[in-house]
Amino acid sequence: MKLIISESTTIQDIRTKFVHHYPFLTIEFFNPEKEKTIRFTEQNKIHEKNQPIRNINSVQLPCSINISSHIKVVELEKAVEDTTGLAVQIYRKSGKVWLQTTATDHWTLDMQNRKGIEMNVENEAPAKLDPDFYHEQE
Repeated sequence: MKLIISESTTIQDIRTKFVHHYPFLTIEFFNPEKEKTIRFTEQNKIHEKNQPIRNINSVQLPCSINISSHIKVVELEKAVEDTTGLAVQIYRKSGKVWLQTTATDHWTLDMQNRKGIEMNVENEAPAKLDPDFYHEQE
C-alpha cells in the first residue's frame, strides 16, 4: 500500500486506510516535541483526528510512505516520523484492549496482524473493532 499524504489528509484518513489493510492493528499519532521517554503518553497523543496533518506539523506536501506487509513495525514507525515529523505507535488488538507493540517491534505488520487474528478468533468481527480503545504495555 502506498500512503499518499496531501494538503487535506487527516490522521483519521491515515488510520482508516491502515486499519482497512490491517484490521487487527491500529496506528496512533503523538506530538513530536516530547522527549522519547515521555513521548507516547495519553497526554501527548493527538486527539484531533480530523485535523489535516499540515495543521499539526509543518511537513513538505504531498509526500508518500510505502507500507508493505513485510515491513517491521519499528521501520514503519520511523518512516512515518521521518516523513511527517509526527511520532507514531502501532497497537495490536488483544480481546477488548489494544496492546502497544513495543516488545514485538521487530515483527512485520503481517506477523502482528496474524497474531491479532489468533488472539481474537472468538471475539467480534474486525469491522466492529474500536481503534480508540487500547492499552499500553508496561
